[in-house]
Amino acid sequence: MTTLINVVGVFAFFAGLVFMATYHTLAPWRSSAEGQNVMLVTAGVTGLFGLRMLALVFGEGFPGQLIVRLVMFVALAVGLAWRWWLMLRAQLTNLDEGSS
Repeated sequence: MTTLINVVGVFAFFAGLVFMATYHTLAPWRSSAEGQNVMLVTAGVTGLFGLRMLALVFGEGFPGQLIVRLVMFVALAVGLAWRWWLMLRAQLTNLDEGSS
C-alpha cells in the first residue's frame, strides 16, 4: 500500500507541475485575483507533494525540510483564506445585482 501511495504522490506532483505550466502558458492568470488564487493554491498543493518526494529521495528530516513545509503551509493557508474572500465578494456582488 505504501508503494501505491508513493506512486500516486509522484503522479500528483507532476500533475500539479503540468497544470501550472499549462495554465501559465495558456491563461492570463496574472490579470485576475481568481487566476492568481488558482495558481497559488495549486503551487501550495504541488509543493507539499514535492516535499514528500524530497523525503522519499533524501529521507525524513533532510536539510531545509521545515522551511519548505512552512512556506507550503503558509501558501495554502493564505490561498484558502483568499479563496474564501473571493467567494464572499462574488456572492455579495450577486446579491447586490439581484436587488437592483
